[in-house]
Amino acid sequence: MTTLNVLTFNLSNPGRSLAARQLAYLAARPESVLVLTGTAHSAGCDLIAGRFRAAGYHVVYPRPERGERGVMVVSRLAVHPRIATTPYLPHRCVWVTVDTDTEPVDIIGLYVPLRGPTDREMARKRRSSRE
Repeated sequence: MTTLNVLTFNLSNPGRSLAARQLAYLAARPESVLVLTGTAHSAGCDLIAGRFRAAGYHVVYPRPERGERGVMVVSRLAVHPRIATTPYLPHRCVWVTVDTDTEPVDIIGLYVPLRGPTDREMARKRRSSRE
């Protein structure tokens, strides 16, 4: 029997430089499926999605509208995007069926902010996205 390994990781809408470092880390991971949260309509997230696609991964990435956050699913295994039943902010709920050796497996990735940003938190995120 085959084990399906999944990693969840919050990208926090990285700038291109941070996205390149995150990409190096994520591409070296052994998991079959990556559920990446905190995506945005940005160059950093586009870099990650584009490089994974170019490397032959399956990528499901409904780009959020500007100012919104969402989810990206990256898989070494074939995936079939499903229609999430969330009419409000559908990019925050990404549902895929992953083909495994034994049977299809549904994976649902959600982006659910826990609280509003504080000034301190936003300053920290701006600093890290420029690094």
